[in-house]
Formats: sequence, C-alpha cells, structure tokens
Amino acid sequence: MCCIRRPLAREDGEQTYQIGAEAPALRAAMALRERKRDEFELGPLEVPVHRDNVNRAISQLKKMMAREGVLRELKYRRFYEKPSVKEKRKQRDAERRRRKEERKAQARRR
Repeated sequence: MCCIRRPLAREDGEQTYQIGAEAPALRAAMALRERKRDEFELGPLEVPVHRDNVNRAISQLKKMMAREGVLRELKYRRFYEKPSVKEKRKQRDAERRRRKEERKAQARRR
C-alpha cells in the first residue's frame, strides 16, 4: 500500500519522512492542497520527526491521511465501483454532511 521512504534533510535541521506511493490508487488519492486561490498542487504528505520520535510521527501521519481523505479514497478505489453505486454513495455522503451542518447550526442558535 504505502511505505515511509528515507528521511529527507531540511534546512532547519529537522528530519522529514516522505510517504511513498507504491499503488497508483494512493498516488491518485494524495491530498490536494490549496496554495493560492484556484491553484492546486498534488504533493506528498510530509511529517516532521522531532527528537527521533518516529511513533508519534506515524500517528500524526495517520491522522493527516484520515483528515485528507486518503484512506477513504483507497478503500473506494480498491475495487471497481459502478457509476450508479458511486452516485448513490456520494448522495448519502452529501446528505450526511447536510444533516451535520444543520445540527451544528442548531447548536449555535441555542
């Protein structure tokens, strides 16, 4: 699925590990990060390792991947998803997000 590549040296002296993309699905699912308005860059996720604490860096990496939606995208791309099933899933997700926003709005009004 993915691996952690060799440490990268940075100017500030910290080590950074870079995610390696072995599967094409992971490469395609890498997070788009907005640089400027209407300008996107497809790049690797990097996690700084402070004081050789690799376990903490891996947990940060997992959180970052979950936040960016990489793991969910990998799950969906593992097998072929028919267009009709894909559309239904997207509608369910949109409905879930809409209900969540309504709950948040009601909580703010109270």
